[in-house]
Amino acid sequence: MHYIKRVKAENLFSWKELNCSFSDATTYAFKGENGVGKSSVFEIIIWVLFHKTTKKNVKGDYGKTDGWGRVTLKWGDHVLRIQRNTTTPNAVYINTEMVTQEYLEDIIGCNFSTFMAANMCSQKRVSAFVGESSDAGKAKIFGQMLGCGILDKMREKINKKKNSYEVQYAEAKGKVDSCSETIDTIKMELDDVEVDEYLKMIDKRKKKLKKLEEKNKILSEEYKGAIAIDKLWQSWDKWQTGKKMIEENIGKDIEKLNNMKKELDNSELDKLRENLKEISEQRDEYETKIAKASHNCSSIQSTISELQNIIAIDGECPTCKTEITASTKKNMKKKIKELEENLIESKEYFKKIQKETIQLRKDEIAFRDDVNKIEQLLVQVKQLEASIRERTKSIESSGMKKPEIKRPDLQSIIDQVNICSTNYHEYDKIIVQMESNVNNLNKAVDKLESCKTLLDKLEKLYYKYKWLFDNLPLMKLYFINRNKVALENAINDNILNMGLYFHIEIDTQKKLKTSDEVRDKFSFKIINNVRKREADKRDLSGGEEICILLATQFAINDISGNNIGCEIYDEVFGALDSKNEQIIIEAIKNRAKSRQVFTISHKEEISNSFHNTISIGKKEGYSYVR
Repeated sequence: MHYIKRVKAENLFSWKELNCSFSDATTYAFKGENGVGKSSVFEIIIWVLFHKTTKKNVKGDYGKTDGWGRVTLKWGDHVLRIQRNTTTPNAVYINTEMVTQEYLEDIIGCNFSTFMAANMCSQKRVSAFVGESSDAGKAKIFGQMLGCGILDKMREKINKKKNSYEVQYAEAKGKVDSCSETIDTIKMELDDVEVDEYLKMIDKRKKKLKKLEEKNKILSEEYKGAIAIDKLWQSWDKWQTGKKMIEENIGKDIEKLNNMKKELDNSELDKLRENLKEISEQRDEYETKIAKASHNCSSIQSTISELQNIIAIDGECPTCKTEITASTKKNMKKKIKELEENLIESKEYFKKIQKETIQLRKDEIAFRDDVNKIEQLLVQVKQLEASIRERTKSIESSGMKKPEIKRPDLQSIIDQVNICSTNYHEYDKIIVQMESNVNNLNKAVDKLESCKTLLDKLEKLYYKYKWLFDNLPLMKLYFINRNKVALENAINDNILNMGLYFHIEIDTQKKLKTSDEVRDKFSFKIINNVRKREADKRDLSGGEEICILLATQFAINDISGNNIGCEIYDEVFGALDSKNEQIIIEAIKNRAKSRQVFTISHKEEISNSFHNTISIGKKEGYSYVR
């Protein structure tokens, strides 16, 4: 049986550094205040051996620095140095050689559940057992101590898988039914005709489709030729229509030309030109007269002004230096009067000539407008005559020959093409649908086979996990029944050695009917030897219950076949009076005759009662051995 020889660690849990060595067949008491790291020593052992922990942080400085731990086990001359580090925590080493977790557990003959059930009794288990009032509750804790708790956990996991596979099995069965229904529906689409016969029907329709395709090509070629001939006829129709329009326009223009020529014949253009020339000459003559009359008036006016200026001067004439006399002035005044009368006549004549000249100008403009109008008309006549000649020549030169071939009936050909095309598409659609039915049937058949294969697989898995789920309680009862007598005797011997007036009876279901009736149908009864009946809260003190629990723990450890010869009691002394406290201390010390025992307590008097005392303290956030 292995015992723990040494525990070393760096930067694990609350320990910066730990190095403790231990001996076999003795007791060790870890003491110290709450929270200093007493339980962390055993957290290191559990983590190194099983990679399990109840703590949130494994690394001592909360993940900043990697840590490692080593537990040395010894059995005779056989030494195992088991090591694990936080860098690769899944890797475990025995004497520097990396091994699997399964290999390690085979070597030490213990897994995590067995170790925690048989080797580790904690304050949590004590509180649960003492606080549980029902036999069924105590029996459940008893089952966990036996290691049967793993069966309950297995049953929970198996139940989840069973339920999952049951759902998947139902879904797969639904898919098989759905595929079968799909196949039946498709067969109805096939009119219940066998697939081979249905494929022959498709081949016949394909041959018909090919003939329609060939006919459609012939009709399409015929339609192309008819379009080419129809274009010739359209060109002929267009030319005919254009020719008719041109001839109609030429006729209208000829009529218009004749009217214009008649207008020219009645216009007497030469006479108008001659009259225009005469009026122009007469107007030139009158304008000359106007100029002369205007000059004459200006000349008379100038002479009058000179005479009036001379009359106004006294003395000599500034020009000729002649003496201006009164007689001279008188003659000048007479002359001015004559000139003024002459000026009036000249002005009257000027107005008359000016009026006649204005009229001549108007007549000239009127004659000129008439001449211009007739000349423009003459130009238009010439242009129109040229246009008529040109268009007539164009018609004569662009003569088109009427097509000799008969004009085709395009609508009739189009109708034939449409009918043929419609038939083709209908046949093609039917063939596509028929082929789709065959493909869908083949896919549905393949899918049905696939679903049946999956259904068979899921059915096996479902019924496998259902069998396990139904029979795990039987395994649990079988395990307890097989060890019942040995357990009862061992527990009762331990209770008797503690001097208590109680004994326990383990009872299981006599007749197993269904899985539901089997579940947890066993009891852990505490019998009062004095009153000869099952004990209740009035018969048992809290300390007595702890004693019975520890007697049970001792017995389970003795018969578990566990190869690790150490027991750990973590704060199990909390509710004990002085009498029961001493009973437990002596019982634990007696356990050390054949194994290693570790206790944890913050009570000084309890810790000092054991063979070896290890004092734990804390400084700067790290645990250390005092």
